[in-house]
Amino acid sequence: MDKKVIQTIIEEIGVNSPAVLATIVNVSGSVPRHEGAQMLIFPDGRSVGTIGGGCGEAEVRREALIVLDDNKTKSYRVLLNSDLAADEGMVCGGIMDVLLEPLNHVHPYDFVLECLENIRPAVLVTQVSPESKKGVYDISGKKLAGEECKVDIKLLTEVYNKGTTSFVPDDNGHSVLYQPILPEEKLLILGAGHVGQYVASFGKKLDFKVTVVDDRPDFANPSRFPDADQILCSDFGQVLKDYKIDQSTYIVVVTRGHQYDEICLKNILGKPYKYLGMIGSRRRVKLLLTKLENEGYSVQELSRVKTPIGLKIGAETPAEIAISILGEIISVRRLQN
Repeated sequence: MDKKVIQTIIEEIGVNSPAVLATIVNVSGSVPRHEGAQMLIFPDGRSVGTIGGGCGEAEVRREALIVLDDNKTKSYRVLLNSDLAADEGMVCGGIMDVLLEPLNHVHPYDFVLECLENIRPAVLVTQVSPESKKGVYDISGKKLAGEECKVDIKLLTEVYNKGTTSFVPDDNGHSVLYQPILPEEKLLILGAGHVGQYVASFGKKLDFKVTVVDDRPDFANPSRFPDADQILCSDFGQVLKDYKIDQSTYIVVVTRGHQYDEICLKNILGKPYKYLGMIGSRRRVKLLLTKLENEGYSVQELSRVKTPIGLKIGAETPAEIAISILGEIISVRRLQN
């Protein structure tokens, strides 16, 4: 779920300040975004989040204003191979079904944000009808917040484990939307040099929660990393012993030396990270990985380390290298679920 959208709902939505939440619930063919993508649309046309941009999104904005007037939830189909799309030169050839929900209160989204930030496994269930009902459930089927909904416990578990949105018909001729409330995606940057600076800056624009680690105060400080959520000026090994690495953690090792890379890897290998990449020359990397293998680390575990780090795009400058690294991270984020 889009944290920015959730935060905006909590901060701005009320009885006298309604908005419409647009959620992609089904797609077919070529589309710019997929199930679960969300956009919040206000009466003045302002929006937060995106469902793909272009004429399709503009069409949804117009329909959202009608939903605001009617104050009734509805599903709207966007044909991206329509004449309108063709006129704008943006033919994707696909179809998006978008759920449009008028919102005038924050509950249970306040609890959704709490689950996001505290890594509490849960699913937001929306029982769709003209007056939708919403409840937050754990994967065992226990209601945690919101309204009572008819839920499929097997589907709750499946949706959460796969990390995918599901929109299914119910027994009453309506539908139920299941949205997994997954942990925030974290970008852990080990090394506060030039490459680390750009990875942090660009990574924040990609909606990661960014943490930077270095043991040098002249490098690990807010003036060099104004966009970072957290800056830890301490020993790499100590930080990694305390930092919670999980399946939503993307790790970039860009330290200043071979010995620091080794400390980092020894404190990361074996943990359930999503991505682990390490910068370095081929010779330096080979020497380190061979040393770790000789010390008993498995070849399978060492093979998970992306090194040389980043996509092969001929990057040379720190900014270019950061883009190649984040390109590789995006491919893992979007293609390896």
